Amino acid sequence: IEVVKNERVTLQTLLENVPSLKKLTPIDNEIIPLRLVNINPDFVENIDGQKLPKIYDHRKPWVEYGRKVNTAPNFYKVAIVIKKMGLDANLTSITYKGLPSNISLSFSPYAKDAASQIVEARRYGHETYMDVILLSKDFSKSDTGPYAIDLSKSEEEVIKNLRNIISINAPIGGVVMNRGVYDLEVKDQLAKMLDELKLR
Repeated sequence: IEVVKNERVTLQTLLENVPSLKKLTPIDNEIIPLRLVNINPDFVENIDGQKLPKIYDHRKPWVEYGRKVNTAPNFYKVAIVIKKMGLDANLTSITYKGLPSNISLSFSPYAKDAASQIVEARRYGHETYMDVILLSKDFSKSDTGPYAIDLSKSEEEVIKNLRNIISINAPIGGVVMNRGVYDLEVKDQLAKMLDELKLR
């Protein structure tokens, strides 16, 4: 917002000029469809009642569910991914309808009905991912909830928590991970978790 010297700016004026996803309007004419909107059963592995992503015939889900992007020589690709999607279904809908389809969306494991929201976002051309929450640095002050992965736990528990997050039976190309409190101190556990992701 441009402020002229000695001009009085009201709170209302400031709020009206703050960027907000709620102000987005649909841009249906700019939708670039994805090749796969729904989950492909070939890329699903059933383990203990969970439907987990898997590599099939040397083909990887992140490639199959993604969008091929051609980049001119000597140029770099820049990925824009918005995290914590799905917690507010209405705001999520506004987001995937109002943003260009080459912006990716990563969904919170706490999102209700995340699978159907992911499919809808993909109908509008957005690549989709899942948030992986490592135990917060301020865990003594804020509760990151039951889906937060504590890397100080056993390897089995870490893998179990990871699988709980990615077994949503929806097409995801990978995960978006935050820095956690233990990720530097417990490198072996982090490596095991990354190995599990690499296999999937």
